[in-house]
Amino acid sequence: MVIIDDEEEVAAPPVERRIEPRGVFPGLSARILSGPGAGVVYEVLEASRIGFFLRMATPDLLPLGERLRIELSFDGESMAVEGIVLRKEIDPRCGMAVGITEITPEAEQTYRRILGIEDLSTR
Repeated sequence: MVIIDDEEEVAAPPVERRIEPRGVFPGLSARILSGPGAGVVYEVLEASRIGFFLRMATPDLLPLGERLRIELSFDGESMAVEGIVLRKEIDPRCGMAVGITEITPEAEQTYRRILGIEDLSTR
């Protein structure tokens, strides 16, 4: 809470805390594999090691906390991940943030390569 003077208090706007850097990866897409929106391919606007943001015309299609199975695709490669709907936005962009909850080691290796994240286990 921010105090303007002794009599008036105004709530401070929430600040998004990013625990991982995110990047833009043109051509990265996501297809929901089951439930509402299944089969539709969405553009991934931003991605990080722990999640991604999907451009969606109707982010209310899925409730917050909804668990999803998603196929990520990029440049002819695809991998399945499981995730959870973490946040929705309608302005300035329209879509939802998905946190990755489960990913196989093989899928993670492909995903990290797409994101350009070096595999520290090979050092």
